[in-house]
Amino acid sequence: MTPPTRTDETDTVRDLDDASTFVGGIAFPAARADLLLHAIVTHATPRLIGELRALPDVVFPDADAVIDALHDR
Repeated sequence: MTPPTRTDETDTVRDLDDASTFVGGIAFPAARADLLLHAIVTHATPRLIGELRALPDVVFPDADAVIDALHDR
């Protein structure tokens, strides 16, 4: 595995910032399918949609759980 480049780190920070903004408009608890639907309807970035698709198919109790799951990826 190669270490992240500065650009990769910047993209990750930007994506997590986007995710933080994104989850602010969701009612919790929310299933992964709910997150994906909201992302598509609100025109989230393709990268964020891909990250959401890669999350486990579980119900997230709150926004922090989603952010933590995205950060752990």
